[in-house]
Amino acid sequence: MSTGFRLRSRAGAAVAVAVCAVAAAVALTLLLSAGRTGGDGGGGTAAPPPPPTTTHLNVAGPAGLGGRWKLAFDDEFDTGRLDTSKWTSAWGRVSGVSQPVNGSELECYDSSQAAVSGGELHLTVVQRDSDCGGTTRPYTSGIVTTDPEVLGAGRGFQFTHGVVEVRAYVPPGSGQCTNWPAIWTDGRNWPKDGEIDVYECLSGKASWHLVSGSHGAEANAPGAYPPASAYTGWHTFAADWEPGEVTFYYDGVNVGSHSYRPSSPNYVILNNAVGAEGGQASAPADFRVDWVRVWQRP
Repeated sequence: MSTGFRLRSRAGAAVAVAVCAVAAAVALTLLLSAGRTGGDGGGGTAAPPPPPTTTHLNVAGPAGLGGRWKLAFDDEFDTGRLDTSKWTSAWGRVSGVSQPVNGSELECYDSSQAAVSGGELHLTVVQRDSDCGGTTRPYTSGIVTTDPEVLGAGRGFQFTHGVVEVRAYVPPGSGQCTNWPAIWTDGRNWPKDGEIDVYECLSGKASWHLVSGSHGAEANAPGAYPPASAYTGWHTFAADWEPGEVTFYYDGVNVGSHSYRPSSPNYVILNNAVGAEGGQASAPADFRVDWVRVWQRP
């Protein structure tokens, strides 16, 4: 090595030592800060941690399920805007503000509350009066669906059999989930065409649920409440829809299954509702989605 790179004096050595000390202190501060923001998303006011960096380019299939898989649908939300070839940000054939999915919800859906930024989809509840369906409701929030009938020919997505897998951040509150965020699929003619509730916050608890009208009559399968976790913070939620049955996976772990025999394909829905069937109302609250994938067997 050239002598031109060596320290020339004791003064220079002292400066170098001081610089190293400052760098070490900064590194320690960052490390401690990272430790304070980790975990399941509960407690404190620190911003939630970012999701791990994973894309379809380095993932071979859904977590917890072996075998060969192919991606039938994928959105990593990394373009800075909602992809309107895949999603509509309203419930039904409207634009702007739309009414809720059912009457027990306390919000209207506004397309402005479904936004993509920072590599995530944000479905944000705010406490703001909105008018929809002839009623003024005290909250406004976001919804997106892949309903091809609403989006039109060649747009949207629906499927029969496969795995719906979503990485999402569930807002916490007093050790439970808040509001009524949900990841689900639906057929065109409910309940005959079926409904798969991959994840929803019911009474402050993580839950899965099914509605299957295989013989023209609605059949409800109440969801299990997975033990030992409220599933707030970042988690991966999935449902494996096979002929005659759906099995649910939370963070790659099997949490339950039930028979399921719908009569037609389902499309994907993500929403952040507020209502009596959900957890405690909280606003503002951001239901964040890192990615959505639907896997099928090749």
